Amino acid sequence: MCRRAVEKAGLPLSLGDCDAFARDLAAETGLSTLVNVVLGDRQFLVGRHNPTGTQLPDFSRILPRLDGTQDVGFCPHVVARRKALPLRDVCLIPKFASNPVVNGMGVRSYHGAPVIRPSDNEVRVTICAIGSRPLSQAEGRRVDAAVKAARDRFLEPIR
Repeated sequence: MCRRAVEKAGLPLSLGDCDAFARDLAAETGLSTLVNVVLGDRQFLVGRHNPTGTQLPDFSRILPRLDGTQDVGFCPHVVARRKALPLRDVCLIPKFASNPVVNGMGVRSYHGAPVIRPSDNEVRVTICAIGSRPLSQAEGRRVDAAVKAARDRFLEPIR
């Protein structure tokens, strides 16, 4: 299922490549990291790394949307916005505080950036870092910069 999502997103990478990418970003940020493909009503975590000590539960590779009105997670918002979404403390924003991943997975910080495919200007992939605690302003800026830089590196083989 996830291999097909990688193909549909037009990524010239394997699941192993995406996991390695997420692992490198996790080493840089100290947070759990994901490469997420958003297709229709499903999200495919084609790359993921949950470092020891992050206090987040292991997560499935496939996250369904609940009902079309409330998205599971934050990446669908990044896709719709077509720009980065830095949330140092997701609970400070009512729209995001009630998201199922806040209660179900314990996510308190989220920093995501869209991968805009140069060939067709489409966004189907996001790169993100998630944490189990709110981040300070300085930490948030550092993680946001790392996620955006990682997104730019991720785009290199797609160009």
